Amino acid sequence: MKIHWIATVTLLLTVWMRVSSIPVCGAYLEDDSGSPVTRDVEIAPPIHRPMPRPPLPPPDTDNPLRRMLRQVEIGRPAAYGRLTVFPLEIGDPMGPPAIRSLDEALSQNWITIREYEESRVSAVIVRNESRQTVFMMAGEILGGGRQDRILQKDVLLTPGLGAIAVPVYCGEQDRWKGTRDSFDRAPEMAGQTLRRLAVRENSQSAIWTEIDQQIKAAGVSAPTRSYQSLYNDPDVGRRITDRVERFRHIRTRRTVGLVTVASGRVVSADLFGDADLCAALWDKIMRSHVADYPQEEHWRKDREMVYDNHAATVKRFLDELSRTGLSRQHTPGAGESFAIRGRMDGQVLTWKGGLVHAAVFAAGDYREIDLR
Repeated sequence: MKIHWIATVTLLLTVWMRVSSIPVCGAYLEDDSGSPVTRDVEIAPPIHRPMPRPPLPPPDTDNPLRRMLRQVEIGRPAAYGRLTVFPLEIGDPMGPPAIRSLDEALSQNWITIREYEESRVSAVIVRNESRQTVFMMAGEILGGGRQDRILQKDVLLTPGLGAIAVPVYCGEQDRWKGTRDSFDRAPEMAGQTLRRLAVRENSQSAIWTEIDQQIKAAGVSAPTRSYQSLYNDPDVGRRITDRVERFRHIRTRRTVGLVTVASGRVVSADLFGDADLCAALWDKIMRSHVADYPQEEHWRKDREMVYDNHAATVKRFLDELSRTGLSRQHTPGAGESFAIRGRMDGQVLTWKGGLVHAAVFAAGDYREIDLR
C-alpha cells in the first residue's frame, strides 16, 4: 500500500513539473513588487501550405485566321513591271455567299450612308435596311456627301443592327459643300500606302500628306485635293485599268485572297473567308495596288516575268502570319475585330467563329520587309 502511494505521488509530481514548464503566450506573472510583467515567448512560425494554383488559360493556338491559313494554298503568280501577285486558294470552293459587298449593297439600296447632322468629318452614319449581311472594307472610298471619305476599319453590317457610327478619314481636303448628305457610291479603294496608314489609325494630317504626295507624283489635276482624282484622270485611269487586266486571269473560283510582292519584297496580303466575297472585291484591291505605282517607269522593268522563286518568300510570310498574336479591338459593327502589330501591321475581322477578312501589311515602309 505504501509503495503504491509513493508511486502515485511521484507520477503527480512529474506531471506537475512538465506542465509548469510550458510557456503560455500572453500570460502575466508578478515580480517581487507584485506588479504584473509579461514574458517573451518564442512562437514557432506557422506552417504555410501552398494554395492550389488556378488552371492556366489554354494557349492561343487557334483562331479563325490560323484555321483559314491552314487551308490555304499558294497559287501560280503573275507579274507585270515590278509587281508580282500570288493568289491564295482553298481546296474546295465555299458555298453560297453569306456576306455581300458594299458595292452591291449600295446598288440595291440595302444600306444608307449619311453625314452626321453635326457635320462630323471623322465618322458617317450607316444603317442596314435589308435582310442581307454587308461587308464594308477598310480603304474603300465613299463618294458623295459633303466630301469623299475613306473607311478606316472593316465593318460588318448585319440585319437589325440599327444605325451605327463608322470611323472614316477625309479623302478630299478642299471641299465641304453641297446639299447632299448621303453617300451613294464606293467607286474605288485607297492605295496600299493609305490602307496601311488607316490600319495603324494614323492621324488625318498623315492621310492628307500621303494623298498630296500621290497626286503630285501622278501629275494629275485635283482642285479639291481629292484622292479620287487619281482614278478619275483619263490617262492614269486608263493605265490602271490596263495593268489590272494583266492579273485578272490568276483569280479562280477557289481564290480567297492574294499576296503582293514588289521588287522582291512582300507588300501586303488580303485573305477572305469566302471566295465569292473575294471575287467581288478582287478588282478593287488590284486597282489599289496599281495606283501606288502611277508612273510609267515602274512598269518597264522585268515586264511579263513570273517570279516562281518568290513563292518561298510568300510561304515564310504566311507562316509568320499564322504565328502572330491578335489583340482584340473595338468594332462598330457585328463580329469581332483584332489588330496585328509587330513585324506586320494589320486587322482581322471575324464573325460567328469564322474569318470575314484579314488585311496585313509589311511593317515599316510598306516595301521594306524582306523575308528572302
